[in-house]
Amino acid sequence: MKLRDLGEFPFLRRLRDRVPADPRVFLGLGDDCAVLSLPGMTLLTTDAMIEGVHFRREWTSFSTLGEKAFAVNASDIAAMGGEPTFALLSLGVPQQCEVEDLDAFFNGFVRAAEACGTALIGGNMSAAPCLMLSVTLLGQAPHGVITRSGAQVGDDLYVTGTLGDAALGLRLLQEERDGPAAQAVKARFLCPSYKTSATYAKKVTSVRWSRRPGCPCRSSTVPCWEIKTGVVLSPVVKTTNYCSPLPWNTVRQLMR
Repeated sequence: MKLRDLGEFPFLRRLRDRVPADPRVFLGLGDDCAVLSLPGMTLLTTDAMIEGVHFRREWTSFSTLGEKAFAVNASDIAAMGGEPTFALLSLGVPQQCEVEDLDAFFNGFVRAAEACGTALIGGNMSAAPCLMLSVTLLGQAPHGVITRSGAQVGDDLYVTGTLGDAALGLRLLQEERDGPAAQAVKARFLCPSYKTSATYAKKVTSVRWSRRPGCPCRSSTVPCWEIKTGVVLSPVVKTTNYCSPLPWNTVRQLMR
């Protein structure tokens, strides 16, 4: 069934019935605004994904796209030492989109949100010429907020996973290259994971100073790190003929 046949408001009513109640939410889906009573300091982040710019439908399933829409925002919360708590989701959807595809997208998003204790509390839906996604996440930092400007000379640099997989996955998707090794790094791009604990972090053992523009430390008074050797790379990245510099937006899980 096409969205234009079901209609926007009947679809949203179906969605509301599938979102579980959360005792932290005074008023959630269904009214003009959600109502929360929040203790302490609140983290806020938002990100958008546009079809043809950030993803292609032929590359991914709608369920995986829903998981990624949540994960890319949750990684920003995690980067500041926080844990996501509440989500707002806005969609621009072509009227010829299949309702079953949208169901799969919401299932993926809600599944990823529930896995880390995040409640979907509202959003918006509108007709659009292509698929457009916008997510706003709220979070809390129970152990204090970690900012980019907090770096100090002599700090150790840690990462919570291997670097470069998502960048290589995107390259292989664009070049239509396949194989078992390619599937692993493609998955890192199509559905990135994030971690909120430093227990998995690995130290980058050799770095040099740099003032490279556009890196994550640009808000700090400390010159930026440029990774030289000792980088934690996956076997696929190590063995692939891939000489392009790693974009900084693939290095999302830095911890100090």
